[in-house]
Amino acid sequence: MGAAGWKKWRVPGPLNPAPNKREQLLAQHLPSLACYKRTMSRRQHFIPSQRLPVSVASATTEAKPHRSLLWAVGITLLGWLVLAYPAVLLALLSYLYMAGTGASPATAGSVVAGLAGMVFVLCMVAAPLLTGLAVSRRRRGLWVGAAVTWALTAVALVYLLVNWFLPLG
Repeated sequence: MGAAGWKKWRVPGPLNPAPNKREQLLAQHLPSLACYKRTMSRRQHFIPSQRLPVSVASATTEAKPHRSLLWAVGITLLGWLVLAYPAVLLALLSYLYMAGTGASPATAGSVVAGLAGMVFVLCMVAAPLLTGLAVSRRRRGLWVGAAVTWALTAVALVYLLVNWFLPLG
């Protein structure tokens, strides 16, 4: 709505000039629609109230400083070192599911299972990185992403343990 478009909907008041003829006729003949008229209000400046609860009033406190980037690098490298073998194994199994073998060609189900395995491999790669960044940057969104990817990584590790490591042992 342009600058001229909002003027036809303004409500007369102390901040608005006197209404034109059309607005006067509308107000006289359609008083029930007066509550539906839009107004252009001024931008309100934020003035903190002293009656706010402590949790809302303390939200303006300064955030904790970031930790060193070495925390992120260390956590990421340690996580990748721990998850390297399961991630490589799951990637190879996923590729074999998608490609099929000479005796059993790939089906739609095996391709979907292979793609799901690749998604789990990506979660194994992303989980340590997101955890390191969450520890370093102290942001809630990074912690949520790290928790989700670690949960999917745990699912993949349980799958590998139950279907591949235990039957071979």
